[in-house]
Amino acid sequence: MGRIREEDGYRAGLEIHGGCLVPSLGGGVCLLSNALFEAAVRADWVVLERHGHSKEAVPHRGEVWGLDATVLYPHVDLRFAPRQGAGRITARVEDEHLVVELFGSAPPVRVELEAAYDRRHGDIRTNRVLRRRYAGDVLLGVETVARSRRQILHAEQQRRTCRTCGETACPSRERFLSVETA
Repeated sequence: MGRIREEDGYRAGLEIHGGCLVPSLGGGVCLLSNALFEAAVRADWVVLERHGHSKEAVPHRGEVWGLDATVLYPHVDLRFAPRQGAGRITARVEDEHLVVELFGSAPPVRVELEAAYDRRHGDIRTNRVLRRRYAGDVLLGVETVARSRRQILHAEQQRRTCRTCGETACPSRERFLSVETA
């Protein structure tokens, strides 16, 4: 997804940093990387690089837990490609909903996703997302497209901000307070 810069149209949003919700340029860009990752997996594209989030503040409401992708330029990115041939990606907002579409020249296959090996150890949740690929009724293969390990934040942690955490030496605190009072 590349570098996040204001001159490219990014604005301040919220991100989880050190367990606190703090303002950040491009905060929330993971909503786009999540949508792109899920679209790539469902379109049967090859995932070249994907990193899951380490914390979850918002309860998952989708059908398959673990279909997420975080980005942090230049160290952590999301990269995928069509299984064969060329591809095209479109993204737009319709009626306040993000719509991501992938188009490719490979023959279409049917994809089924499953969250497997779902475990909870205290506030840590882990699983794998499996993708089954079919040509008609013939199973072409099963592959792991995501391995997730995430700390689930409790309700009081989800409300934690730079104003409430008690840490005064954190570099995010000044950013938070300046945005909050602006």
